[in-house]
Amino acid sequence: LFFRNLLLSAATAIVLLAATSTPAKAWNCVQFIHQVSSFHLSGDAWQWWRAALGRYERGRVPEASAVLVSDRSKRMRHGHVALVSRLIDSRTIEIYHANWFIGSYGRGKIARNVRVVDVSPKNDWTAVRVWNDLDDCFGHPYKTMGFIYAN
Repeated sequence: LFFRNLLLSAATAIVLLAATSTPAKAWNCVQFIHQVSSFHLSGDAWQWWRAALGRYERGRVPEASAVLVSDRSKRMRHGHVALVSRLIDSRTIEIYHANWFIGSYGRGKIARNVRVVDVSPKNDWTAVRVWNDLDDCFGHPYKTMGFIYAN
């Protein structure tokens, strides 16, 4: 049952992502994760870590279909959530996410297969850098809280 639900969630995400290269309305990262996954959490993205306690498993190891939760900061007042789409190696993943704000370029848009690298000193995914297509490089480090795993 677990694997069937996981496959259905992944299939739904793939179909939705294939059909929505540009959303009809502005998306934020939380709305996007609600649309493409089975996660039922509310609040700003940074609040998902605490909201998941007792409802979903949490941890510091990336897994496909897990949600990566970024803490809030001056640059991201609401934090950020992204769905892990693929594991590359122990320090590199790819994600699907929405509304990764780079001026008006990223507002409301969905990005697929975006590379993320773990830059934490202890290899525990507490700090990451996200690939920036506009500048053709990884951006500055962002503090993360960890991964929330699908039930």
